[in-house]
Amino acid sequence: MDLTELFGALIRDDICRVAVGRKYNNDDEAGWLFKEISMDLTELIGRVNIGDYIPWLAWFTRLNGLDAELDNLAIN
Repeated sequence: MDLTELFGALIRDDICRVAVGRKYNNDDEAGWLFKEISMDLTELIGRVNIGDYIPWLAWFTRLNGLDAELDNLAIN
C-alpha cells in the first residue's frame, strides 16, 4: 500500500495552514500550484550543495544549475 500521496496531502495541508492561514484543496488551482511548488522545493532541498560543506567551492552551484533552479522557483 502506497501512502505517499496521502501523507503528502496531509503535510501540505498542515504547512499551508501554518504559513498562509488556510487550507488549499487539490481541487482548486491554488492547491495544485502549492503542491507543484512544494514538490519542487522538496526536490531542490534534497540536492547536495557542495558550497555548504566547502565554502570555496560555492561557485560550483552556478555550473550545475542549482542557483538557476532556485531562482526560477523563487520567481514563480
